[in-house]
Amino acid sequence: MPDLHPMVQHGDLYFDEYMQKIGDHRLPQHARQAWAEANDAMTFARALAKAHFGREATPDHAAAIFQAVMSDIARRARALHTDTE
Repeated sequence: MPDLHPMVQHGDLYFDEYMQKIGDHRLPQHARQAWAEANDAMTFARALAKAHFGREATPDHAAAIFQAVMSDIARRARALHTDTE
């Protein structure tokens, strides 16, 4: 399975370089931190897809794992917020 987002080009910049350039000028620090954490989660999802599906792994597998992980994080964050009110 190819690595997705670092290889997607926007003009003459790769995706990570493009986001860095945007982030340096337009995004507040907390948004850049959230982007970095989501990027780490996608890397994790790609690794899990490769480990589970081996050579049969596809970008769709990684995207599904990413969505499941991020949904679980959001659900847990809502539960934590509700429990503390």
